[in-house]
Amino acid sequence: MTGHLPSTSNKHRWDYGPPLQAIVIVFVALFILFLWLDFIQTQQIESTGRDIQVKTEELGVLERQRDALLRGISAAGSQQRMSDQAWALGYRPQTPIYLPVAQPLVQATGEAASNSWPLATPESAEGAMAETSFSLWDLLTQQFPNVELEAIP
Repeated sequence: MTGHLPSTSNKHRWDYGPPLQAIVIVFVALFILFLWLDFIQTQQIESTGRDIQVKTEELGVLERQRDALLRGISAAGSQQRMSDQAWALGYRPQTPIYLPVAQPLVQATGEAASNSWPLATPESAEGAMAETSFSLWDLLTQQFPNVELEAIP
């Protein structure tokens, strides 16, 4: 019985994977691809940064122009300038108009309480306001006896 030894030649051997050289080439190609993508991304970031800087400078210029316009509007609408323009157009301060009153506007407390129109009495919290309204009420009713005045509800 003669035995046959298994063959040791590479001709009949099965290859179970790609050769090491192909794997190294793929990794080098991927490394170069990632470096290239990183370079492109860096360029885009720098470009965006420059655009932001330019827009920020433009915004500063526009804000300064707006502030100058607001100062111009404020100067054009100032009271002194408007007064000077009115004076140049011939407008002058008017003299006050006085209403002649036959009797003083302050009256006794008992008289004011008898009127039906005022809702507050001089002794109330309104104080001087109530007295003034009573005096104006009496003045109006004495000057225009035919006019009917009503309080707002």
